[in-house]
Amino acid sequence: MKRTILSALVLPLILLDCAGAIPAASTKTDIIRVESQDVVGNSSGLAEKTKAFEQANKYCRDRGREMQLVASSETESGYGKRASGEVYFKCVTPGAPSAQQP
Repeated sequence: MKRTILSALVLPLILLDCAGAIPAASTKTDIIRVESQDVVGNSSGLAEKTKAFEQANKYCRDRGREMQLVASSETESGYGKRASGEVYFKCVTPGAPSAQQP
């Protein structure tokens, strides 16, 4: 019984790691963070950041809002590290003044 419960909790985490994308996570403010990591070893930081942007856009679109970028970064792969990209963003009402980017 305990083994079944443990498997049910651990399996989704393993599958999530294999997918290479970390779902949107809210911080203490209304800023949301999405991260994408290369799991195969043949991607670039820019490609992973692009995946994170796509996830962020979809996250806001699914809620009827627009994505407003706050910050983004990427890390290239190297010895002992994977390529990754992350995006910090807000979901804002379409057409609202806060949706206007400079």
